[in-house]
Amino acid sequence: MPALALAAALFAPVALAAGREDPTEIVAALFAALNETDAARRDALIARSFADQGIFSDSGERVEGLRAIGRRMDALQHGQPGLRYQGFGAIDRQHDTLRITYEAVDKTGATAFEGMIFALLAVDGKLARADLFPGSAPPPLP
Repeated sequence: MPALALAAALFAPVALAAGREDPTEIVAALFAALNETDAARRDALIARSFADQGIFSDSGERVEGLRAIGRRMDALQHGQPGLRYQGFGAIDRQHDTLRITYEAVDKTGATAFEGMIFALLAVDGKLARADLFPGSAPPPLP
């Protein structure tokens, strides 16, 4: 395949399926999974929100696949006991990419930190990838 044709195929816009999942419901399932302590219920929420080969990353690790995502979310919960993740503000959508603001709230209801999630939607509307960035956005370049 000529290089130009290959580049066009690689960077062609993804055709979005009719009747795909609602991003609002997918994001709600993502937050529910991040907060769910029961492994079976968490796995069901992960399957509801992520594509089978979905990717999840945070500042500690990048994992691929539903089982690995479940293990990573379990590790996050054990490393930060009592924190609950919740979205705030509207979900910003640009084509098949989402930008979601979130806060991690402690047992008293105080915000421990805020962050952003950048997510890529698969053709069926589930998450192909979700990257959590804790903390504030860096300052603009000079």
